[in-house]
Amino acid sequence: MTKTCTNCSSAFTITDSDRAFLESISPTFNGKKYVIPEPTQCPQCRLQRRQAMRNERNLYHRKSAASGKQIISMYSEDKDYPVYEQEEWWGDTWDGRDFGQEIDFSRSFFDQIAALRTRVPQNALYTKSVENGHYTNFTLNLKDCYLVFGGGRAEDCQYSRFLHECCDVLDAFSVFDCERCYEIIASQKCYECLYAMHCRNCSNCLMVEDCTGCRNCLLCVGLSNKEYYILNEKVSREEYEKRLSELMPLTRETIKALQEKLEELRTGHPHPAGHIYGSEECTGDMIFDSKGCSSCFDIKNCEGCEYLACAPNSHNTRHSTYGAPDGMRWSYECCSSCGTDNSMGCFLCWHCSNTFYSIECSGCQHLFGCIGLKNQKYCILNKQYTKDEYERVVPQVIEHMQKPGSGTGPGPEKSSDPSPDPSPKTEFGEFFPMTFSPFGYNETVACDYFPMTQEEVEAKGWYWFAEEKTEEKYMGPSDPLPESIEEVDDTICDRILTCEETGKHYKINKKELEFYRSMGLPIPTLCPVERHMRRHRRKTPYQLWERGCEKCGKEVTTSYSPYRPECVVCEQCYFNSVY
Repeated sequence: MTKTCTNCSSAFTITDSDRAFLESISPTFNGKKYVIPEPTQCPQCRLQRRQAMRNERNLYHRKSAASGKQIISMYSEDKDYPVYEQEEWWGDTWDGRDFGQEIDFSRSFFDQIAALRTRVPQNALYTKSVENGHYTNFTLNLKDCYLVFGGGRAEDCQYSRFLHECCDVLDAFSVFDCERCYEIIASQKCYECLYAMHCRNCSNCLMVEDCTGCRNCLLCVGLSNKEYYILNEKVSREEYEKRLSELMPLTRETIKALQEKLEELRTGHPHPAGHIYGSEECTGDMIFDSKGCSSCFDIKNCEGCEYLACAPNSHNTRHSTYGAPDGMRWSYECCSSCGTDNSMGCFLCWHCSNTFYSIECSGCQHLFGCIGLKNQKYCILNKQYTKDEYERVVPQVIEHMQKPGSGTGPGPEKSSDPSPDPSPKTEFGEFFPMTFSPFGYNETVACDYFPMTQEEVEAKGWYWFAEEKTEEKYMGPSDPLPESIEEVDDTICDRILTCEETGKHYKINKKELEFYRSMGLPIPTLCPVERHMRRHRRKTPYQLWERGCEKCGKEVTTSYSPYRPECVVCEQCYFNSVY
Protein backbone atom coordinates (compact mmCIF):
# COMPACT_ATOMS: atom_id res chain seq x y z
CA MET A 1 0.00 0.00 0.00
CA THR A 2 1.34 3.44 -0.94
CA LYS A 3 0.76 6.40 1.37
CA THR A 4 1.63 10.09 1.19
CA CYS A 5 3.84 11.55 3.92
CA THR A 6 2.05 14.26 5.92
CA ASN A 7 5.31 16.19 6.29
CA CYS A 8 7.12 16.13 2.92
CA SER A 9 4.29 14.78 0.69
CA SER A 10 6.52 12.04 -0.72
CA ALA A 11 5.12 8.57 -1.35
CA PHE A 12 6.13 5.66 0.86
CA THR A 13 5.04 2.06 1.11
CA ILE A 14 3.44 0.09 3.92
CA THR A 15 4.05 -3.64 3.48
CA ASP A 16 2.36 -6.70 4.92
CA SER A 17 5.52 -7.19 6.97
CA ASP A 18 5.06 -3.69 8.46
CA ARG A 19 1.49 -4.48 9.47
CA ALA A 20 2.47 -7.82 10.94
CA PHE A 21 5.22 -6.18 12.99
CA LEU A 22 2.92 -3.46 14.32
CA GLU A 23 0.37 -6.06 15.35
CA SER A 24 3.03 -8.24 17.00
CA ILE A 25 4.25 -5.42 19.29
CA SER A 26 0.81 -3.94 20.01
CA PRO A 27 -0.08 -3.97 23.73
CA THR A 28 -2.87 -6.11 25.13
CA PHE A 29 -4.95 -5.12 28.13
CA ASN A 30 -7.75 -7.19 29.61
CA GLY A 31 -7.71 -9.50 26.62
CA LYS A 32 -8.03 -6.70 24.04
CA LYS A 33 -5.18 -5.85 21.69
CA TYR A 34 -4.70 -2.16 20.87
CA VAL A 35 -3.16 -2.39 17.42
CA ILE A 36 -0.62 0.32 16.61
CA PRO A 37 -1.86 2.17 13.51
CA GLU A 38 0.14 2.57 10.32
CA PRO A 39 2.55 5.52 10.26
CA THR A 40 1.61 8.82 8.64
CA GLN A 41 5.13 9.97 7.74
CA CYS A 42 7.78 8.47 5.47
CA PRO A 43 10.83 6.79 7.05
CA GLN A 44 13.09 9.81 6.46
CA CYS A 45 10.70 12.25 8.12
CA ARG A 46 10.27 9.88 11.05
CA LEU A 47 14.05 9.72 11.41
CA GLN A 48 14.24 13.52 11.31
CA ARG A 49 11.52 13.76 13.96
CA ARG A 50 13.39 11.42 16.33
CA GLN A 51 16.72 13.15 15.78
CA ALA A 52 15.17 16.53 16.58
CA MET A 53 14.90 15.41 20.22
CA ARG A 54 18.65 14.83 20.58
CA ASN A 55 21.19 17.56 21.26
CA GLU A 56 24.62 15.94 21.47
CA ARG A 57 27.35 18.47 20.83
CA ASN A 58 26.04 21.83 22.01
CA LEU A 59 27.00 22.31 25.65
CA TYR A 60 26.37 25.36 27.82
CA HIS A 61 27.14 26.80 31.23
CA ARG A 62 24.17 27.15 33.56
CA LYS A 63 23.34 26.68 37.24
CA SER A 64 21.92 23.53 38.76
CA ALA A 65 18.32 23.96 39.88
CA ALA A 66 19.09 21.70 42.85
CA SER A 67 22.27 23.19 44.30
CA GLY A 68 22.81 26.40 42.38
CA LYS A 69 26.35 25.42 41.42
CA GLN A 70 27.70 26.10 37.94
CA ILE A 71 27.44 23.08 35.65
CA ILE A 72 27.90 22.03 32.04
CA SER A 73 24.59 21.14 30.39
CA MET A 74 23.04 20.36 27.02
CA TYR A 75 20.24 22.75 28.06
CA SER A 76 21.09 26.41 27.56
CA GLU A 77 19.98 28.94 30.15
CA ASP A 78 16.96 29.98 28.09
CA LYS A 79 15.47 26.46 28.36
CA ASP A 80 12.79 26.77 31.03
CA TYR A 81 13.38 23.40 32.66
CA PRO A 82 14.73 22.48 36.10
CA VAL A 83 18.16 21.04 35.23
CA TYR A 84 20.20 19.05 37.76
CA GLU A 85 23.88 18.19 37.80
CA GLN A 86 24.27 14.50 36.99
CA GLU A 87 25.07 13.22 40.49
CA GLU A 88 22.13 15.22 41.84
CA TRP A 89 19.83 13.80 39.16
CA TRP A 90 20.84 10.20 39.81
CA GLY A 91 20.74 10.68 43.59
CA ASP A 92 17.91 9.63 45.88
CA THR A 93 17.05 13.12 47.17
CA TRP A 94 14.10 13.41 44.79
CA ASP A 95 11.43 11.11 43.38
CA GLY A 96 9.86 11.68 39.96
CA ARG A 97 6.53 10.43 41.29
CA ASP A 98 6.28 13.58 43.40
CA PHE A 99 5.49 15.39 40.14
CA GLY A 100 2.71 12.99 39.16
CA GLN A 101 -0.39 14.54 37.62
CA GLU A 102 -3.91 13.43 36.85
CA ILE A 103 -4.92 12.58 33.30
CA ASP A 104 -7.00 15.27 31.60
CA PHE A 105 -9.10 13.60 28.92
CA SER A 106 -10.07 17.01 27.52
CA ARG A 107 -6.47 17.74 26.44
CA SER A 108 -3.97 16.26 24.04
CA PHE A 109 -1.94 13.61 25.84
CA PHE A 110 1.25 14.87 24.20
CA ASP A 111 0.54 18.31 25.65
CA GLN A 112 0.17 16.78 29.10
CA ILE A 113 3.53 15.02 28.77
CA ALA A 114 5.08 18.31 27.62
CA ALA A 115 3.65 20.12 30.65
CA LEU A 116 4.99 17.39 32.94
CA ARG A 117 8.43 17.73 31.40
CA THR A 118 8.65 21.41 32.33
CA ARG A 119 8.30 20.46 36.01
CA VAL A 120 10.41 17.30 36.33
CA PRO A 121 14.19 17.77 36.77
CA GLN A 122 16.21 17.15 33.62
CA ASN A 123 19.68 15.59 33.64
CA ALA A 124 22.30 18.13 32.60
CA LEU A 125 24.14 15.57 30.47
CA TYR A 126 23.50 11.96 29.66
CA THR A 127 26.62 10.05 30.62
CA LYS A 128 27.17 7.06 32.86
CA SER A 129 30.32 5.52 34.34
CA VAL A 130 32.45 8.30 32.86
CA GLU A 131 35.76 9.17 34.51
CA ASN A 132 37.33 12.53 33.69
CA GLY A 133 35.01 13.25 30.78
CA HIS A 134 32.91 16.26 31.71
CA TYR A 135 32.66 17.52 28.15
CA THR A 136 31.09 14.38 26.71
CA ASN A 137 27.43 13.55 26.16
CA PHE A 138 25.41 10.40 25.46
CA THR A 139 28.38 8.33 26.57
CA LEU A 140 28.92 5.24 28.71
CA ASN A 141 32.03 3.75 30.31
CA LEU A 142 34.55 6.37 29.19
CA LYS A 143 37.86 7.31 30.74
CA ASP A 144 39.92 10.43 30.04
CA CYS A 145 37.91 11.46 26.98
CA TYR A 146 37.20 14.97 25.72
CA LEU A 147 34.44 16.15 23.40
CA VAL A 148 33.26 12.65 22.58
CA PHE A 149 29.57 12.27 21.75
CA GLY A 150 27.74 8.98 21.45
CA GLY A 151 30.51 6.69 22.69
CA GLY A 152 30.92 3.60 24.81
CA ARG A 153 33.86 1.79 26.38
CA ALA A 154 36.52 4.21 25.15
CA GLU A 155 39.68 5.66 26.68
CA ASP A 156 41.91 8.63 25.83
CA CYS A 157 39.75 9.67 22.85
CA GLN A 158 38.92 13.20 21.71
CA TYR A 159 36.77 15.10 19.21
CA SER A 160 34.81 12.08 18.02
CA ARG A 161 31.28 10.77 17.50
CA PHE A 162 30.07 7.16 17.82
CA LEU A 163 33.09 5.38 19.25
CA HIS A 164 32.92 1.86 20.65
CA GLU A 165 35.81 -0.01 22.29
CA CYS A 166 38.39 2.55 21.14
CA CYS A 167 41.61 3.85 22.67
CA ASP A 168 43.72 6.88 21.78
CA VAL A 169 41.58 7.90 18.81
CA LEU A 170 41.10 11.52 17.68
CA ASP A 171 38.77 13.08 15.12
CA ALA A 172 36.77 9.94 14.35
CA PHE A 173 33.21 9.16 13.30
CA SER A 174 31.46 5.79 13.59
CA VAL A 175 34.44 3.67 14.61
CA PHE A 176 34.61 0.29 16.34
CA ASP A 177 37.58 -1.32 18.14
CA CYS A 178 40.29 1.04 16.89
CA GLU A 179 43.47 2.30 18.52
CA ARG A 180 45.83 5.19 17.81
CA CYS A 181 43.93 6.41 14.77
CA TYR A 182 43.28 9.90 13.41
CA GLU A 183 40.63 11.22 11.01
CA ILE A 184 39.11 7.77 10.62
CA ILE A 185 35.54 7.21 9.49
CA ALA A 186 33.24 4.16 9.46
CA SER A 187 35.99 1.66 10.25
CA GLN A 188 36.62 -1.32 12.51
CA LYS A 189 39.64 -2.88 14.23
CA CYS A 190 42.29 -0.54 12.86
CA TYR A 191 45.61 0.43 14.44
CA GLU A 192 47.69 3.52 13.72
CA CYS A 193 45.72 4.49 10.62
CA LEU A 194 45.55 8.12 9.48
CA TYR A 195 42.87 9.51 7.17
CA ALA A 196 41.11 6.17 6.67
CA MET A 197 37.53 5.41 5.69
CA HIS A 198 35.60 2.14 5.45
CA CYS A 199 38.59 0.07 6.54
CA ARG A 200 38.78 -3.10 8.62
CA ASN A 201 41.66 -4.87 10.31
CA CYS A 202 44.22 -2.44 8.89
CA SER A 203 47.36 -1.10 10.53
CA ASN A 204 49.95 1.57 9.83
CA CYS A 205 48.09 2.92 6.80
CA LEU A 206 47.86 6.49 5.51
CA MET A 207 45.13 7.83 3.20
CA VAL A 208 43.26 4.61 2.51
CA GLU A 209 39.64 3.70 1.76
CA ASP A 210 37.70 0.43 1.49
CA CYS A 211 40.71 -1.62 2.56
CA THR A 212 40.60 -4.86 4.55
CA GLY A 213 43.46 -6.61 6.32
CA CYS A 214 46.08 -4.23 4.95
CA ARG A 215 49.35 -3.08 6.50
CA ASN A 216 51.75 -0.32 5.54
CA CYS A 217 49.72 1.04 2.64
CA LEU A 218 49.68 4.60 1.32
CA LEU A 219 47.10 6.19 -0.97
CA CYS A 220 45.18 2.98 -1.61
CA VAL A 221 41.55 2.09 -2.34
CA GLY A 222 39.86 -1.30 -2.39
CA LEU A 223 42.75 -3.52 -1.33
CA SER A 224 42.48 -6.77 0.60
CA ASN A 225 45.24 -8.36 2.69
CA LYS A 226 48.04 -6.34 1.11
CA GLU A 227 51.25 -4.86 2.49
CA TYR A 228 53.62 -2.22 1.13
CA TYR A 229 51.38 -0.69 -1.53
CA ILE A 230 51.40 2.88 -2.84
CA LEU A 231 48.63 4.09 -5.17
CA ASN A 232 47.43 0.47 -5.36
CA GLU A 233 50.82 -0.65 -6.71
CA LYS A 234 53.10 -3.11 -4.95
CA VAL A 235 56.46 -1.68 -3.84
CA SER A 236 59.36 -3.09 -1.87
CA ARG A 237 59.58 -2.55 1.86
CA GLU A 238 62.63 -0.34 1.37
CA GLU A 239 60.90 1.82 -1.22
CA TYR A 240 57.79 2.14 0.94
CA GLU A 241 59.74 3.16 4.03
CA LYS A 242 61.81 5.63 2.00
CA ARG A 243 58.66 7.26 0.57
CA LEU A 244 57.01 7.41 3.98
CA SER A 245 60.07 8.90 5.62
CA GLU A 246 60.02 11.65 2.96
CA LEU A 247 56.45 12.49 3.89
CA MET A 248 56.81 12.41 7.68
CA PRO A 249 56.25 14.43 9.69
CA LEU A 250 53.24 15.52 7.69
CA THR A 251 52.61 19.14 6.80
CA ARG A 252 49.25 20.62 5.89
CA GLU A 253 50.47 21.15 2.34
CA THR A 254 51.49 17.49 2.11
CA ILE A 255 48.15 16.34 3.51
CA LYS A 256 46.26 18.44 0.98
CA ALA A 257 48.30 17.01 -1.90
CA LEU A 258 47.76 13.44 -0.65
CA GLN A 259 44.01 14.02 -0.30
CA GLU A 260 43.80 15.27 -3.87
CA LYS A 261 45.62 12.16 -5.13
CA LEU A 262 43.37 9.89 -3.09
CA GLU A 263 40.27 11.62 -4.46
CA GLU A 264 41.45 10.99 -8.02
CA LEU A 265 42.00 7.33 -7.22
CA ARG A 266 38.77 6.74 -5.33
CA THR A 267 36.50 8.45 -7.87
CA GLY A 268 37.30 5.93 -10.58
CA HIS A 269 37.69 2.89 -8.35
CA PRO A 270 34.63 0.67 -7.75
CA HIS A 271 32.85 1.09 -4.41
CA PRO A 272 30.67 -1.62 -2.82
CA ALA A 273 26.97 -0.80 -2.72
CA GLY A 274 27.05 -1.40 1.03
CA HIS A 275 29.67 -2.07 3.67
CA ILE A 276 28.11 -5.22 5.11
CA TYR A 277 30.29 -7.82 6.80
CA GLY A 278 29.54 -11.26 8.22
CA SER A 279 25.82 -10.68 7.70
CA GLU A 280 22.91 -12.33 5.90
CA GLU A 281 19.95 -10.76 4.10
CA CYS A 282 20.81 -7.20 5.10
CA THR A 283 20.61 -3.85 3.35
CA GLY A 284 22.11 -0.57 4.51
CA ASP A 285 25.65 0.40 5.42
CA MET A 286 28.17 -0.36 8.16
CA ILE A 287 26.46 -3.60 9.19
CA PHE A 288 28.43 -6.23 11.10
CA ASP A 289 27.46 -9.79 12.12
CA SER A 290 23.73 -9.27 11.62
CA LYS A 291 20.85 -11.13 10.02
CA GLY A 292 17.61 -10.11 8.33
CA CYS A 293 18.08 -6.36 8.81
CA SER A 294 16.95 -3.92 6.12
CA SER A 295 17.60 -0.19 5.78
CA CYS A 296 19.92 -0.33 8.78
CA PHE A 297 23.09 1.64 9.50
CA ASP A 298 25.96 1.44 11.97
CA ILE A 299 24.74 -1.76 13.62
CA LYS A 300 26.37 -4.91 14.96
CA ASN A 301 24.91 -8.21 16.22
CA CYS A 302 21.35 -7.32 15.20
CA GLU A 303 18.54 -9.48 13.86
CA GLY A 304 15.13 -8.86 12.33
CA CYS A 305 15.38 -5.04 12.36
CA GLU A 306 14.34 -2.33 9.92
CA TYR A 307 15.20 1.36 9.72
CA LEU A 308 17.59 1.07 12.63
CA ALA A 309 20.68 3.23 13.17
CA CYS A 310 23.46 3.21 15.77
CA ALA A 311 21.83 0.50 17.85
CA PRO A 312 24.05 -2.59 18.12
CA ASN A 313 22.69 -5.75 19.78
CA SER A 314 19.09 -5.00 18.77
CA HIS A 315 16.44 -7.55 17.82
CA ASN A 316 13.05 -7.20 16.10
CA THR A 317 13.05 -3.42 16.38
CA ARG A 318 12.01 -0.90 13.74
CA HIS A 319 12.26 2.83 13.14
CA SER A 320 14.51 3.45 16.11
CA THR A 321 17.78 5.31 16.48
CA TYR A 322 20.73 5.47 18.89
CA GLY A 323 20.53 2.44 21.18
CA ALA A 324 24.17 1.67 21.98
CA PRO A 325 25.58 -0.31 23.61
CA ASP A 326 22.85 -2.79 24.61
CA GLY A 327 20.33 -2.17 21.84
CA MET A 328 16.55 -2.56 21.83
CA ARG A 329 14.19 -5.51 21.49
CA TRP A 330 10.66 -5.58 20.12
CA SER A 331 10.57 -1.79 20.19
CA TYR A 332 9.26 0.84 17.80
CA GLU A 333 9.85 4.57 17.28
CA CYS A 334 12.39 4.89 20.09
CA CYS A 335 15.40 7.20 20.24
CA SER A 336 18.48 7.32 22.47
CA SER A 337 17.17 4.37 24.46
CA CYS A 338 19.23 1.37 25.50
CA GLY A 339 18.22 -2.07 26.74
CA THR A 340 14.51 -1.46 26.13
CA ASP A 341 12.02 -4.28 25.63
CA ASN A 342 8.50 -4.03 24.20
CA SER A 343 8.53 -0.24 24.17
CA MET A 344 7.26 2.50 21.87
CA GLY A 345 7.73 6.23 21.49
CA CYS A 346 10.44 6.47 24.14
CA PHE A 347 13.38 8.84 24.41
CA LEU A 348 16.33 8.34 26.76
CA CYS A 349 14.87 5.27 28.45
CA TRP A 350 17.52 2.83 29.66
CA HIS A 351 16.76 -0.79 30.54
CA CYS A 352 13.02 -0.30 30.62
CA SER A 353 10.31 -2.69 29.45
CA ASN A 354 6.67 -2.27 28.43
CA THR A 355 7.20 1.49 28.40
CA PHE A 356 5.29 3.92 26.21
CA TYR A 357 5.84 7.62 25.46
CA SER A 358 8.29 8.11 28.30
CA ILE A 359 11.43 10.20 28.61
CA GLU A 360 14.62 9.83 30.63
CA CYS A 361 13.57 6.83 32.69
CA SER A 362 15.85 4.07 33.96
CA GLY A 363 15.20 0.51 35.15
CA CYS A 364 11.42 0.86 34.89
CA GLN A 365 8.53 -1.32 33.76
CA HIS A 366 4.97 -0.60 32.67
CA LEU A 367 5.10 3.18 32.21
CA PHE A 368 2.92 5.41 30.08
CA GLY A 369 3.79 9.07 29.52
CA CYS A 370 6.37 9.36 32.32
CA ILE A 371 9.42 11.57 32.80
CA GLY A 372 12.49 11.03 34.98
CA LEU A 373 11.49 7.89 36.86
CA LYS A 374 14.03 5.43 38.25
CA ASN A 375 13.23 1.80 39.11
CA GLN A 376 9.45 2.27 39.16
CA LYS A 377 6.50 0.47 37.62
CA TYR A 378 2.80 1.04 36.87
CA CYS A 379 2.91 4.83 36.50
CA ILE A 380 1.01 7.18 34.16
CA LEU A 381 2.17 10.80 33.89
CA ASN A 382 4.43 10.00 36.88
CA LYS A 383 1.46 9.15 39.07
CA GLN A 384 1.63 5.80 40.86
CA TYR A 385 -1.12 3.25 40.16
CA THR A 386 -1.69 -0.30 41.26
CA LYS A 387 -1.28 -3.02 38.63
CA ASP A 388 -5.07 -3.39 38.26
CA GLU A 389 -5.60 0.37 38.05
CA TYR A 390 -2.82 0.73 35.49
CA GLU A 391 -4.26 -1.98 33.24
CA ARG A 392 -7.70 -0.38 33.50
CA VAL A 393 -6.62 3.23 32.84
CA VAL A 394 -4.03 2.75 30.07
CA PRO A 395 -6.66 1.51 27.55
CA GLN A 396 -8.63 4.69 28.25
CA VAL A 397 -5.52 6.77 27.52
CA ILE A 398 -4.85 4.87 24.28
CA GLU A 399 -8.43 5.36 23.14
CA HIS A 400 -8.13 9.06 23.96
CA MET A 401 -4.92 9.26 21.89
CA GLN A 402 -6.66 7.51 18.99
CA LYS A 403 -9.41 10.13 18.71
CA PRO A 404 -9.20 12.31 15.58
CA GLY A 405 -7.46 15.57 16.39
CA SER A 406 -5.68 14.28 19.46
CA GLY A 407 -2.33 14.66 17.76
CA THR A 408 -2.71 18.24 16.54
CA GLY A 409 -1.52 19.85 19.75
CA PRO A 410 1.88 21.55 19.52
CA GLY A 411 4.66 21.10 22.04
CA PRO A 412 5.59 22.89 25.24
CA GLU A 413 4.88 26.61 25.53
CA LYS A 414 3.36 26.69 22.04
CA SER A 415 -0.23 25.70 22.75
CA SER A 416 -1.57 29.08 21.71
CA ASP A 417 0.37 29.24 18.44
CA PRO A 418 -1.31 28.22 15.16
CA SER A 419 1.63 25.94 14.40
CA PRO A 420 1.72 24.48 10.88
CA ASP A 421 3.68 21.49 12.25
CA PRO A 422 2.19 18.44 10.49
CA SER A 423 1.56 16.49 13.67
CA PRO A 424 -0.39 13.25 13.26
CA LYS A 425 -4.18 13.31 13.32
CA THR A 426 -3.95 10.88 16.21
CA GLU A 427 -1.16 10.44 18.72
CA PHE A 428 -1.02 6.72 19.43
CA GLY A 429 1.61 5.03 17.24
CA GLU A 430 3.48 8.23 16.41
CA PHE A 431 6.65 9.65 17.94
CA PHE A 432 6.53 13.05 19.66
CA PRO A 433 5.94 15.90 17.18
CA MET A 434 8.79 18.22 16.18
CA THR A 435 7.44 21.02 18.34
CA PHE A 436 7.84 18.82 21.40
CA SER A 437 11.64 19.06 21.39
CA PRO A 438 13.10 21.45 23.98
CA PHE A 439 16.00 22.21 21.65
CA GLY A 440 16.32 24.48 18.66
CA TYR A 441 16.41 22.51 15.43
CA ASN A 442 19.93 23.80 14.80
CA GLU A 443 21.08 22.39 18.16
CA THR A 444 20.06 18.83 17.32
CA VAL A 445 21.54 16.06 15.21
CA ALA A 446 18.53 16.44 12.89
CA CYS A 447 20.19 19.55 11.48
CA ASP A 448 23.29 17.51 10.61
CA TYR A 449 21.35 14.90 8.65
CA PHE A 450 18.55 17.15 7.34
CA PRO A 451 20.04 20.67 7.00
CA MET A 452 17.53 23.51 7.04
CA THR A 453 17.85 27.28 7.22
CA GLN A 454 16.40 29.32 10.04
CA GLU A 455 13.72 30.61 7.69
CA GLU A 456 12.70 27.10 6.64
CA VAL A 457 12.56 25.89 10.22
CA GLU A 458 10.50 28.81 11.47
CA ALA A 459 8.14 28.59 8.48
CA LYS A 460 7.17 25.14 9.76
CA GLY A 461 6.56 26.51 13.24
CA TRP A 462 9.60 24.76 14.69
CA TYR A 463 12.05 26.29 17.14
CA TRP A 464 15.42 27.74 16.07
CA PHE A 465 17.96 28.52 18.77
CA ALA A 466 19.36 32.00 18.36
CA GLU A 467 22.51 32.14 20.43
CA GLU A 468 23.35 35.56 21.81
CA LYS A 469 26.19 37.16 19.95
CA THR A 470 28.93 38.50 22.15
CA GLU A 471 31.77 40.74 21.15
CA GLU A 472 34.90 38.74 20.50
CA LYS A 473 37.63 39.68 22.93
CA TYR A 474 41.13 40.34 21.69
CA MET A 475 42.90 36.98 21.82
CA GLY A 476 46.38 38.10 20.91
CA PRO A 477 48.09 37.95 17.53
CA SER A 478 46.73 35.33 15.14
CA ASP A 479 50.06 34.18 13.80
CA PRO A 480 49.89 31.37 11.24
CA LEU A 481 50.32 27.92 12.70
CA PRO A 482 53.54 26.07 11.84
CA GLU A 483 53.26 23.67 8.91
CA SER A 484 54.95 20.82 10.78
CA ILE A 485 54.57 19.52 14.32
CA GLU A 486 58.37 19.73 14.67
CA GLU A 487 58.06 23.52 14.71
CA VAL A 488 55.48 23.53 17.55
CA ASP A 489 56.50 24.00 21.18
CA ASP A 490 54.47 23.54 24.36
CA THR A 491 53.30 27.16 24.39
CA ILE A 492 50.74 26.25 21.70
CA CYS A 493 48.57 24.98 24.56
CA ASP A 494 48.43 28.50 26.01
CA ARG A 495 47.22 30.08 22.78
CA ILE A 496 43.65 30.57 21.67
CA LEU A 497 43.46 29.64 18.00
CA THR A 498 40.98 30.82 15.39
CA CYS A 499 39.35 28.44 12.91
CA GLU A 500 40.30 29.45 9.40
CA GLU A 501 36.87 28.42 8.10
CA THR A 502 34.35 29.57 10.76
CA GLY A 503 36.30 32.13 12.80
CA LYS A 504 35.45 30.24 16.01
CA HIS A 505 38.04 29.97 18.75
CA TYR A 506 39.52 26.69 19.92
CA LYS A 507 42.48 25.39 21.91
CA ILE A 508 45.00 22.55 21.79
CA ASN A 509 45.32 20.54 24.99
CA LYS A 510 48.45 18.79 26.21
CA LYS A 511 47.28 15.24 25.57
CA GLU A 512 46.21 16.23 22.06
CA LEU A 513 49.61 17.81 21.40
CA GLU A 514 51.35 14.62 22.56
CA PHE A 515 49.24 12.62 20.11
CA TYR A 516 50.12 14.89 17.16
CA ARG A 517 53.79 14.61 18.03
CA SER A 518 53.71 10.83 18.31
CA MET A 519 51.92 10.48 14.95
CA GLY A 520 53.79 13.21 13.07
CA LEU A 521 50.64 15.29 12.47
CA PRO A 522 50.41 19.08 12.13
CA ILE A 523 48.23 21.20 14.41
CA PRO A 524 44.73 21.47 12.85
CA THR A 525 43.68 24.88 11.59
CA LEU A 526 39.97 24.06 11.82
CA CYS A 527 37.94 24.04 15.03
CA PRO A 528 36.49 20.70 16.29
CA VAL A 529 32.97 21.51 15.08
CA GLU A 530 34.09 22.23 11.53
CA ARG A 531 36.23 19.10 11.47
CA HIS A 532 33.22 17.03 12.61
CA MET A 533 30.96 18.50 9.94
CA ARG A 534 33.49 17.71 7.20
CA ARG A 535 33.67 14.10 8.36
CA HIS A 536 29.89 13.97 8.50
CA ARG A 537 29.57 15.13 4.90
CA ARG A 538 31.96 12.41 3.72
CA LYS A 539 29.93 9.60 5.26
CA THR A 540 26.87 8.44 3.34
CA PRO A 541 23.45 9.31 4.86
CA TYR A 542 20.96 7.02 6.59
CA GLN A 543 19.04 6.53 3.36
CA LEU A 544 18.98 4.01 0.52
CA TRP A 545 18.53 4.38 -3.23
CA GLU A 546 18.13 1.93 -6.09
CA ARG A 547 20.71 2.34 -8.84
CA GLY A 548 22.39 0.17 -11.42
CA CYS A 549 25.77 -1.49 -10.97
CA GLU A 550 28.21 0.46 -13.12
CA LYS A 551 29.91 -2.76 -14.22
CA CYS A 552 27.10 -5.18 -15.07
CA GLY A 553 23.94 -3.06 -14.80
CA LYS A 554 22.39 -5.19 -12.03
CA GLU A 555 20.13 -3.20 -9.71
CA VAL A 556 21.67 -2.56 -6.29
CA THR A 557 20.44 -0.97 -3.08
CA THR A 558 22.95 1.54 -1.76
CA SER A 559 23.44 4.54 0.50
CA TYR A 560 25.38 6.24 -2.31
CA SER A 561 22.95 8.68 -3.89
CA PRO A 562 22.70 8.49 -7.71
CA TYR A 563 23.95 12.08 -7.73
CA ARG A 564 27.25 11.20 -6.05
CA PRO A 565 30.37 10.70 -8.22
CA GLU A 566 31.44 7.31 -6.82
CA CYS A 567 31.49 4.28 -9.09
CA VAL A 568 29.08 1.92 -7.28
CA VAL A 569 28.99 -1.77 -8.15
CA CYS A 570 27.20 -4.92 -7.02
CA GLU A 571 28.78 -7.36 -4.57
CA GLN A 572 30.09 -9.75 -7.21
CA CYS A 573 31.62 -7.04 -9.37
CA TYR A 574 33.27 -5.52 -6.32
CA PHE A 575 34.82 -8.82 -5.29
CA ASN A 576 36.13 -9.22 -8.84
CA SER A 577 37.78 -5.80 -8.62
CA VAL A 578 39.44 -6.23 -5.22
CA TYR A 579 43.18 -6.76 -5.49
